[in-house]
Amino acid sequence: MGIFFDGNHYKPQIPNEVYEKDDISRLAKKLKLYPDTAVVKLEEWLAIENYYTSKAPYQLPPIEWDKKKEKSSYAITSLPFKFSNSYASVSFVEFDEQKGLIYLGDNRSKSLYILDNNFNMVDQVETGSAPIKVISKGEELYILTMGTFEAAAESKGKLFLYKSGKKLALIENLHRPVDFLITNFLESGSHEFLIAEFGSFTGGLNLYVENSGGFSKKELYKGAGTLQLEERDMNQDGKLDIVALIAHGEEMLVYFTHMGNGFFEMETLIQMPPVYGSSYFAFEDINGDGTDEILYVNGDNADLSPILKPYHGVRVFEETDGVHKEICFLPVNGAYKVIAHDFNGDGFKDLAVVSFFPDFNRYPEEGFFIFEQKEDGSFSPVVLPSIKESRWIDMALADMDGDGKMEIILAAHLLSQAADIPNSLRSLWAQKKHALMKISFDEIN
Repeated sequence: MGIFFDGNHYKPQIPNEVYEKDDISRLAKKLKLYPDTAVVKLEEWLAIENYYTSKAPYQLPPIEWDKKKEKSSYAITSLPFKFSNSYASVSFVEFDEQKGLIYLGDNRSKSLYILDNNFNMVDQVETGSAPIKVISKGEELYILTMGTFEAAAESKGKLFLYKSGKKLALIENLHRPVDFLITNFLESGSHEFLIAEFGSFTGGLNLYVENSGGFSKKELYKGAGTLQLEERDMNQDGKLDIVALIAHGEEMLVYFTHMGNGFFEMETLIQMPPVYGSSYFAFEDINGDGTDEILYVNGDNADLSPILKPYHGVRVFEETDGVHKEICFLPVNGAYKVIAHDFNGDGFKDLAVVSFFPDFNRYPEEGFFIFEQKEDGSFSPVVLPSIKESRWIDMALADMDGDGKMEIILAAHLLSQAADIPNSLRSLWAQKKHALMKISFDEIN
């Protein structure tokens, strides 16, 4: 609104020295994100302020768990792989089913670790910043790095090609990228990379196409917050389209229809309020009716309002007459990711949920849940007490021993401490030093 509050008085414009305090503020000035002078009268602003301070509740109601439903019926193993540093700061974990390899990014060592299915280290690739996604194509490994793990104004992200022990930087100066796809929208035979650049104030969804001088950029969406991508033929026309999750204020799941020759039309599938902290989505047939529903996860809680929010969790959306309607909500503080799979073999898909911002003070076991689906379509949480022994950020589904039974690989991240965490819990994490945890779904008595 162009009004500045210095702690004592309101001013009708933002002082220039405020813009000079750091790189993000200077970028805000350069992009003209804020008006030069106030666009509302001071009495109007004070009326808006008074409305919120007088009407808002003192605190939000907490998520309550039925302790009677808790049980520990699954085997948990702390994996033997240890980082060379004192604690883990995993940025992502993935399992390559074809090669039987685990890819693990680490923000502390700025490296990609490649492990075999016995968790022995096969290779370590120093990447300069936190790796966040890999795609394996034969002997080639494409590695995306963030530049900076925390939201910042720098454009230091890179896409590497790693082959035969050598690294080649393909695309540089990316705005804190967090996901990418190898695409073929132009059908030109050249390399194409669709990159989600989350950024901070800047960012976007961009298609990079190889040419004689390197890569040209085609902008599909301009704005910070592009978080996750999936190629999918949404309209059944034989051409792959794009589904993208956009967070950081916009909080929406959008669909880019491929019209041909690299041209797209954008449509919003799901829109959330700005404070909901969108973190993940997936298409899954949850109820077994032959049609995919959308799993939508809210739980990013690191920025301007880091309080527990009862609207965080996993939502299931079903499409009816072109409109996506919420049919199920499972509340989980700080939920980050969901994986759907029939873990207990009863014929119904269950939901594994990892949380980076659980209720650390009241219920640290909330860092990971398995919601078992019942015959009537309801879900019952399975709680694993050992989960509180670390802070979990990512997980991957993997058949580690090839017996057809899937395990979950949980990955820990202790470098980022933007949360209200008791010292007793921090001490427990330091003592246990978990980097990874394997959860096997053979029931034990």
